[in-house]
Amino acid sequence: MRKSKSKMVKDGCMKKTIVASLVIILSMIGTNIVQAEEKPIKKEMIYSIVVDRFNNGNQTNDNQVDLDDPNSYHGGDIQGIINKLDDIKANGFTTISLAPTMANAPSQYHGYLVEDFFEIEEQFGTIEDLKKLVKEAHDRNIKVVLEFVTSYVAPSHPLVDDPAKTNWTKDATVKDTQWLDDAITLNQENPEVKDMLFKAATFWLEETDIDGYKLHAIDQSSPAFLREFIDQLKTVKPDIYVLGDVLKDQQLGNDYLNLGIPLIENTPMQKSMVKVFSNIGTPRKKTV
Repeated sequence: MRKSKSKMVKDGCMKKTIVASLVIILSMIGTNIVQAEEKPIKKEMIYSIVVDRFNNGNQTNDNQVDLDDPNSYHGGDIQGIINKLDDIKANGFTTISLAPTMANAPSQYHGYLVEDFFEIEEQFGTIEDLKKLVKEAHDRNIKVVLEFVTSYVAPSHPLVDDPAKTNWTKDATVKDTQWLDDAITLNQENPEVKDMLFKAATFWLEETDIDGYKLHAIDQSSPAFLREFIDQLKTVKPDIYVLGDVLKDQQLGNDYLNLGIPLIENTPMQKSMVKVFSNIGTPRKKTV
């Protein structure tokens, strides 16, 4: 049984989180920026937030919190973000990008192992909290983008054990992180899977009035799927912000660059750049 602690995330932890979020923003240096119609996104200052690691604004939902376990929930929630909106605005940020907020597998604080695409993770709050966050952000001229996982689900997602949905999943092609070892890869070529994902994306757009999505791991999806998915989103919200990120540090082909995603976050490249530029004075190794 997990040890529960209903205390506020310590100030030191929050300061580290703010620094970490700023580092994430620097990952934009290693992105592919494409000339597209969505020019305003290039003028945005985007603050990336892993909800659980940001700020604890409501201790009543801390039933899985264990500050001694680095892999457990640490108490950050949507109310905690609301409480910090003035600080975020004061620092010049115009958009907040939240890691996945959907109902998630136990102890997967990052949000990427989704159990239910139509529910909020209870550790983060309620859909009413998210609606309030969006309204409060918009009142401050701050846009809200949610990260959306289209490539995989948690092993505990109901579709995984449904005998009628065996063709909804497939073998994974990338498993290079610990949490991906636990992920079940979705078969995005299946029309029913596409329909489920689109309905989920539509739900959050219509229910909460978010400004857009950051599509997680676009390099694990086909350009054809992404094109169809983005086109569908634009039928719901024509001015939607659509961003992306990649799992692997690799050059994306024109099929990806021509999708109309104006900003693609390349975290693996950002980490490599940090490693290089943090070792000032170290000679670069010659390559043959």
